Amino acid sequence: MSFRQLPFVIFRWYDSAYKKHPFTAAGSTMAIKAGLCDFIAQKLSNPSCDLDYFRAAKFSFFCISYVGCFQHMVFNILYPRLFPGSGWKTALKKTLFDNFVHSPFVYLPAYYSYKGLIELQYDSGNVTGSGVSAAVASGLQEYREKGLSVLYSCWGLWIPAQLINFAIIPPNFRILYNAAVGCLWEVYLSSTSPCQDVDSNSRRNSDLDVASDTA
Repeated sequence: MSFRQLPFVIFRWYDSAYKKHPFTAAGSTMAIKAGLCDFIAQKLSNPSCDLDYFRAAKFSFFCISYVGCFQHMVFNILYPRLFPGSGWKTALKKTLFDNFVHSPFVYLPAYYSYKGLIELQYDSGNVTGSGVSAAVASGLQEYREKGLSVLYSCWGLWIPAQLINFAIIPPNFRILYNAAVGCLWEVYLSSTSPCQDVDSNSRRNSDLDVASDTA
C-alpha cells in the first residue's frame, strides 16, 4: 500500500465501521474531536497553563452524547423520513429545518440546560435533586438572554456548512464532516474559556459561554 492510497483505505475503514456500529462511530468521532480541540485551545489561550482535563471532559461528553449519537439519528434517520429524496432542494429543506427548528428549539435548550448543570457543579461541587431543576432553569434563562446572538453566529457558519453536508456528503460521513467543520469553531470558542479563574463566577460566565457545535 502506497502513501497515496492511505487516505482511501482510512475512509473505507471508517465507512465500514460506521455501517456496522453507527452510534459508536459517531460518538467516537466526536470524542476525539472535542478532546483534541479543547486541549489545543487551552494551549493556544495560555501555553504555560496546565491542561484542564475536566473542562475537556465536559466538552467531550456533550459532543459524544448529543453532537455525535443524537445527531446521527437526526441526520440519518429523522431527516430522510421528514424530507425524502436527494439533491440541493431537499438539502436546502433539511438545512433550513435544522437551523431554524432543531437548533433554536432543541439543540441550544439542551446545551444551555447542560451548561446550567456544569455551573452547578462549579458552585457546589455536588449535584442534588433539588438543585438540578434550578440549574436547568438558570441555563434556559441564560439562553433566553443570549440565544439570539448565539444563533446569529451559528447560522453564519452552519447554514452553508450544512447545505453542503446534506447535498454532497454521504450519510456515513456527515458526523465526521461536522467534526471537521466544528473543529475550528470549537477551538475558537473553547479558547475563550480561561484555564484558571480566581473568582468562580468569572470562570462560570466565561466557560462554555457559547454552544460549540450546532447542527
